[in-house]
Amino acid sequence: MLSLAIVILAVSGPVHAEEGELPAMTAPHEALQHWLDACRGVSSVRGNVCIFRYNHTWHKQSRSTGQFGYRSGSHGFIRAVSDEELSDRAYKRYRGTPYSFEQKPVDHFRWFEDHVLLIDEEHQMIVEFPITLIDADGTLFAGLKSMDHIYPFLPGILNQRGIDQFSFKVTRETPNEIYLRATPNPESHFRRNCDSFDLILKKDPWRLYAVRCTGIDYETVLVFSDVEFDPPLWDEPDLSGYRSDTSPNKGENRNAGDE
Repeated sequence: MLSLAIVILAVSGPVHAEEGELPAMTAPHEALQHWLDACRGVSSVRGNVCIFRYNHTWHKQSRSTGQFGYRSGSHGFIRAVSDEELSDRAYKRYRGTPYSFEQKPVDHFRWFEDHVLLIDEEHQMIVEFPITLIDADGTLFAGLKSMDHIYPFLPGILNQRGIDQFSFKVTRETPNEIYLRATPNPESHFRRNCDSFDLILKKDPWRLYAVRCTGIDYETVLVFSDVEFDPPLWDEPDLSGYRSDTSPNKGENRNAGDE
């Protein structure tokens, strides 16, 4: 599984055919159609995810493992725990020295119809963001208003909106995999923070296995495994004993202080 992250990190710029590779024969729209057909009728997904983050300004990296679930942009979750032991042979180097490992707090977000929860497990605090406030123009947390706004590519593409916000091209193809680069269109809100997304699609059956988001000074790679299609509805966590904070402004101050 982790080899997928290694490969996707290596794909940048023109890709030349290697032994076992094929010339890019599948058009981007054909690959997307195969993916759509394979996911047709799927109403929800759930699975495991490994997340690799690289900060190229401060030469830091973090690695997390966890789970995700998606029923719609307004019903889903992602929870990942920092994991320094997670193997990552594709770590970045600066002047010959590997990027330093940065311990991250638990990432835990849950999306609902009318609000989003940020769950701070270390301090047992819940920050609630009402969708009505997130929708306001210029809001710092506008990217949180749906799961699709943060993760536009997850297994189960038919449940996600905004695919037309991207232009696609094939960067590499093998008998078993195809690599797509998705570039946000000028009017897309993803353009603000992301230069491109690189996707690895596995053939037969067509499934998304990994995705990399590249920005000006960072990269984030998600590698998926043990993905269930149409799983039973997951249980929400027991948050009894957690303190609640419904003010986005307080959440903003907390986040700023943690950086």
